[in-house]
Amino acid sequence: MVNKLVVENLKHRPLRTLLTVLAIGLQVTLVLTIVGLSRGMIEASQARTRGVGADILIRPPGTALIGMSGAPMPEKYVPYIEKQPHVALAQGIVLHGIGGL
Repeated sequence: MVNKLVVENLKHRPLRTLLTVLAIGLQVTLVLTIVGLSRGMIEASQARTRGVGADILIRPPGTALIGMSGAPMPEKYVPYIEKQPHVALAQGIVLHGIGGL
């Protein structure tokens, strides 16, 4: 009985039925599109992040990166660090402040 009532209502108002079906179809399509785009963007971001690598700065004890202090660190550590696994390049640098704040 309920099914007959539903079918008769759909027949009685075909334009409303068509608009309802189109609206629901559009909403479902938009949700699936947004989910697909967001997943694709996340996967692309992960792939870019995996390929970047990392820059690691090794400083002697008691120095601060913010202050850019030029505390000496022996250059003999460069070859030792370069021999460590997963290290592509190790090099020594000299920081020289230009004065002022």
